[in-house]
Amino acid sequence: MNKLILLSLAMSGLVLLTACAPSAENHNNEANAIEIQVSEKLQQALANKDYRLFGLSGRRITAPGVPAKQMTEAIKLCGVNLLPNSGDVLKNEQDKIKRQSTYQLAEMFNQKMFILCQKYNSK
Repeated sequence: MNKLILLSLAMSGLVLLTACAPSAENHNNEANAIEIQVSEKLQQALANKDYRLFGLSGRRITAPGVPAKQMTEAIKLCGVNLLPNSGDVLKNEQDKIKRQSTYQLAEMFNQKMFILCQKYNSK
């Protein structure tokens, strides 16, 4: 009898977890929206000849998407544009979600911009 109750509870938990999990469609929509933002921000930056990387503030400034070994060099070479509200203090779940999308935006942007910045500065 106890095994049946435990199995029932376990199955109920799985159903709840599955129902609460974000759908693949929502995830794809968010990823597409971030890719569009990255493309727009890259176009704006290039039009202004602004080769700065997107930086996140916290205990230290980071540039997601740039290899850790090159972070200091990259920030010196390209400069950094700190994204608003990118600090490491999270007060609630909404802050966490916003921070994740900001990180993804910066990561995707910086992977492309770092290459462009190196080419621009090698002239």
